[in-house]
Amino acid sequence: MQRTSSTGSDAMERISSQRSLNANNDERQLVERIQSSDSGYQEVLKLMRENVNSQVIQLAALKKLAEKDLNPQELSDIGANGGFDVIIRGMASHPKEEDIQFAACRAFWNLSGSVDNQIAIVEAGGVDTLLAAMDTYKDNSSIQEKGMAVLSNLAAAAENQDVILASEVITVVIEGMNKHSENVEVQQTGCAAITNLASHDLDLKKALVDAGGPGAIVVSMIMHSTDAELQEKAIRALRNISANDDDNKVIVNNVGGIDAIITAMQVHRDEPGVQEAGAWTLSNLAANKDNKEIIGDSGGIDVIVRAMWVHSEDAAVQEWACRALWTLSVDETNKQIVIDVGGISAVVNAMHAHAGEGTVQEKGCGVLANLAANDDNNKVRIVEEEALDAVVMAMVLHTDNKLVQDRSLSLLKKLACASNIKPMQAANVAELVMIARDKFPGKCGDKAKHLLAML
Repeated sequence: MQRTSSTGSDAMERISSQRSLNANNDERQLVERIQSSDSGYQEVLKLMRENVNSQVIQLAALKKLAEKDLNPQELSDIGANGGFDVIIRGMASHPKEEDIQFAACRAFWNLSGSVDNQIAIVEAGGVDTLLAAMDTYKDNSSIQEKGMAVLSNLAAAAENQDVILASEVITVVIEGMNKHSENVEVQQTGCAAITNLASHDLDLKKALVDAGGPGAIVVSMIMHSTDAELQEKAIRALRNISANDDDNKVIVNNVGGIDAIITAMQVHRDEPGVQEAGAWTLSNLAANKDNKEIIGDSGGIDVIVRAMWVHSEDAAVQEWACRALWTLSVDETNKQIVIDVGGISAVVNAMHAHAGEGTVQEKGCGVLANLAANDDNNKVRIVEEEALDAVVMAMVLHTDNKLVQDRSLSLLKKLACASNIKPMQAANVAELVMIARDKFPGKCGDKAKHLLAML
């Protein structure tokens, strides 16, 4: 597995070492000041300003900024006092010095954790400077990876979206992923950048798709199938690309995204991050009717239910698994698959194990209501698998949660057939129905009236 290119970190360290040997005495003294443990960022930036033509000083200062642990106030001060202009000037003054460009990317990455600095870097012209470095050193995987990492941070700020959309950021990120497809670090960082880029404007999602983003992600998943961190980041990128965009849901499937997600969940069954991201993304994709069928036919329901058992104590996995099953079980064929692979027990277990989590209760009731619809055998089976205990507990613990009460009544209404009336009466369902009716008359009144008439 490739980690660095022939012009990557090792080669740049050799260049830097030779540069240090060629430094004059004055430069060596200044480098010692920069490297000393008590040198502050103000002094480092001052020396960069005063020695812009010295490659040795620029490199030492950028390395210091890349490695220095700064508190929030210091980070804010750097952005507010023109520190990013100094870094950009250093990069522009030495465009052919590979090690300086890499050190500057590292410095930007270290300093771009806050929203204020993300905005300040863009306002200072940092995007064009980073893109120029990445374009000049396309073969350098280290510069590509660290440049993507900075762009990923910058993309997290909503205020930067217009500048990013008007630039070549998306093209450069995806081209870098394609060129360094064997380098897992480039792939991880590229997927993280796409996740941030796709989290805002729909125009950015379209640009990502037009540039081949979904395909690049799926290729990365196939080439690095054993790397759990890459799989999780790639799935999250597909999640954001497909969110709130019907066309992109189709495109993600067309490039093999559904198969790649299901494979990742099969291979990394013990990784909760992969399972949560997988269930979440399948839930998004399943909003499309054809995708529902494909996910069901491809074993997607099986891996979701298995994730619920393997990660029974993880509330996030349970929530997104329930969300996915709720969407998938609208399809009649999928409904039967959910039942056949033990979905009822998995959902009931999730509701018991996470009784205090309102979202798990709400979505769990939604899944069971879908499974109970228009099928008396399923209604009886759901009650036999102790769903009544779970829904009663949900209503007791979440009396102030309108959605939980509403979903609970919907489920009880679906379960209310002749064979289930006595178990429902024994569970004291009627009293809870009346409480929900009185607390939320607008939302729960009609369902409560129907249920009470049957009970």
